[in-house]
Amino acid sequence: MTMTRALRRRLHAVRGPLPDSGFTLSEMVVVIFILGLILTMAQGALIGTNKIVGGNVARNDQTQQARVAIESMSRSLRTAILPTQLNSSCTTCSSTAFIQGDSTYVTFYANLNNDYTVAPPPGLSDDGPSKVSYQVVSGTLTESIRRPDPHNANPSSYSYTCAAGSVGCTVRSRVLATKVVMNQPLFTYFAKDGITSIATPLEASTTRLSAVDSVDIFLTVRSAANTKGSSFTIRVQLPNVDSLSVSTTSPTP
Repeated sequence: MTMTRALRRRLHAVRGPLPDSGFTLSEMVVVIFILGLILTMAQGALIGTNKIVGGNVARNDQTQQARVAIESMSRSLRTAILPTQLNSSCTTCSSTAFIQGDSTYVTFYANLNNDYTVAPPPGLSDDGPSKVSYQVVSGTLTESIRRPDPHNANPSSYSYTCAAGSVGCTVRSRVLATKVVMNQPLFTYFAKDGITSIATPLEASTTRLSAVDSVDIFLTVRSAANTKGSSFTIRVQLPNVDSLSVSTTSPTP
């Protein structure tokens, strides 16, 4: 027995503890520390990946919103027209294509969806230019398109006084973009030379309203605080805002 104990002590000194001796407390602490370090690194990588994915989703969303909004606004603005170009007997129209305008809003007459149609008896029609408005309020950009009130087809005259939701009154509103950042004017108005900017608000004088020949749109949408905003800009030329008015007794088809 004495020789066996001596042999075991010698093997322990040369090879370390025998397999059945278990782990020491120090070894367990080291293993737990290493596992905790690995889990921390994995969690950090997962959080970083989620941030990247979330940022990409936000950027795609804000880019899509900004692109659709600026395309819609520029398409409508290109159809801006003097109301007398379509009809000479508008009872409530101003004498210019633009009604009002500033850095965050604009309202104008537009020749949109102006098909000359006559409804069933009593034969009322909604021909004439639409009244279009764009406005940013608290970061939300909205579009409003109002068709003329139902009126007699011949002789034709139109106004924009009907209550939204009433029979025959067509008013369409929609949100074009949210989280709009106003770090510079959304709308800037220029005279015929394309260089001289027109003071706002446009409605301060008929001279300002009639001088508008092109509009710059600069739109920035930023969906999340940790993303860079998506910006689009375009200059919209307005070929019909100062065209020669032709007196007519019925709308031009």
